[in-house]
Amino acid sequence: MDDLIATMAILLRFLLCGLLAGAAAVWGGMSDLAGLIFVIAVGIVSAIWGDKFLLGFMSLMRYLR
Repeated sequence: MDDLIATMAILLRFLLCGLLAGAAAVWGGMSDLAGLIFVIAVGIVSAIWGDKFLLGFMSLMRYLR
């Protein structure tokens, strides 16, 4: 059961940061390929580094606002 919870947490981190990165890519006017690479890279990094990366990315988006 704990493995399932850990797997779901990693998946949700990937999806949430992918969504945030996708919004940043569209807002920043990136091309399709650069935006896709950016979204996947941010999703993978957030899945590996966890909540610290997610909080840092969200504060970066607030700073760039």
